[in-house]
Amino acid sequence: MEIQFHLENLAKHGVTAEEAEEALADANGLTNKTKGGAFLVIGKTFSGRFLEIAYRKLPDKNAFVFHAMDAREHQKKRYKQR
Repeated sequence: MEIQFHLENLAKHGVTAEEAEEALADANGLTNKTKGGAFLVIGKTFSGRFLEIAYRKLPDKNAFVFHAMDAREHQKKRYKQR
């Protein structure tokens, strides 16, 4: 699967594409499907940064990450309590 990124959104929140990929690949990450059909992932990077990543699956089975930012405290807590 290839991942495409909304680079302006990542830059706005100080997240690199590499960090977003790491958080998406986190085996312990939390994934929820939104009402609109997107996926919301709370994952941890190799450096220990917790990120909130939102993406959509594309028709060609690739993914488009349209949002990435630092996870909020309640999201980190939920991740750690798993």
